Amino acid sequence: MKFPCFLTRKKKFLVLLDVVLEQELLFFTLKNISDQPVFNVSVHFDQPIFALGGQKEISELNVFKRTPFLAPQKEIKIFIDFISNFSKNNSTTWINVRIRYYDWKAKLHEHTITHNIAIYQELIRTH
Repeated sequence: MKFPCFLTRKKKFLVLLDVVLEQELLFFTLKNISDQPVFNVSVHFDQPIFALGGQKEISELNVFKRTPFLAPQKEIKIFIDFISNFSKNNSTTWINVRIRYYDWKAKLHEHTITHNIAIYQELIRTH
């Protein structure tokens, strides 16, 4: 059985961008999952991501361009939209994000995470 790439590598991710669905509200969370601070965190989306009924390009928010300091176990939660609006405002449900940051030893880390928002849309339709 093959595992997703992030499980087979010896590299440990310290920062994640995750998708959270609460009720019918879609959020992104930027989280430092380590016990040490990280610095100069940036998240680059492979395409513009529109939120709030298509009125705001959230991929251009300062939190994604550069967060100078992210404390240990700190999570920043960003509201995107109602899940039902996501496909209306964006050309695809597939999102690739490249996350870059420096650890407490000033070592640069970089990794890519892929999300498929359609998975969350299906959850709403099944309830």
